Amino acid sequence: QHSIFSSIDTTCTIWDIERGVVDTQLIAHDMEVHDIAWGGVGVFATASADGSVRVFDLRDKEHCTIIFEGPADTPLLRLGWNKQDPRYIATLVADSPKVVILDIRYPTVPITQLARHNGCVNALAWAPHSASHICTAGDDCQALIWDLSPLGQSTAAPPSNPAAAAAAAEGGNNNIASSAAAAGAGAGAAGAAAAAAGGPGSYNLDPILAYSGGAEINQLQWSTAQPDWVAVNFANKTQILRV
Repeated sequence: QHSIFSSIDTTCTIWDIERGVVDTQLIAHDMEVHDIAWGGVGVFATASADGSVRVFDLRDKEHCTIIFEGPADTPLLRLGWNKQDPRYIATLVADSPKVVILDIRYPTVPITQLARHNGCVNALAWAPHSASHICTAGDDCQALIWDLSPLGQSTAAPPSNPAAAAAAAEGGNNNIASSAAAAGAGAGAAGAAAAAAGGPGSYNLDPILAYSGGAEINQLQWSTAQPDWVAVNFANKTQILRV
């Protein structure tokens, strides 16, 4: 069993938990490493201030695969690997209202960008029970749930009771309401053709669910044990939302 820590000194340190010692320290990027996500046994990805996403395999620690490089001076802050369909990785660009979705089969080319936030996106979480759903949250005080099945994923079951919206916080109910348009309804013809061909394309996806918080949302988590629940943090509060 291993645990990984990223550092501002450009390295990732891999700890052997059972032995309680450092297994390896990798020079992972050219600048600070901001986030790490496991993609499977012995495989992890990193996001860095150098604007790249890189994939490492503990069986070959001397090499990595660069699957995305953004423009210069565009640090990547967060990273999420789809556990239900490990072909897909999501990452956040600093000070950007967009979420970049990557398909590791097509390095360097985002398969789409989620662009319905009106402020910087701060957090993301893939659904633990579905290959095609992801939640994002940001400075526009919104938490949005997206259905990415138009991208050609082999989807698992969608979130249970998606029209329901109830969560208790401070004695009240928090609502996640259906957005006006279903996800993928605005997919362009070029993107649809690319999806049918199994390749990357351009999509104009809309979120299927939306929640408005009382302030900028800084962090969110989608419960693995209870996948009907999502937690969001803003100001001095944590709210639990039922989807």
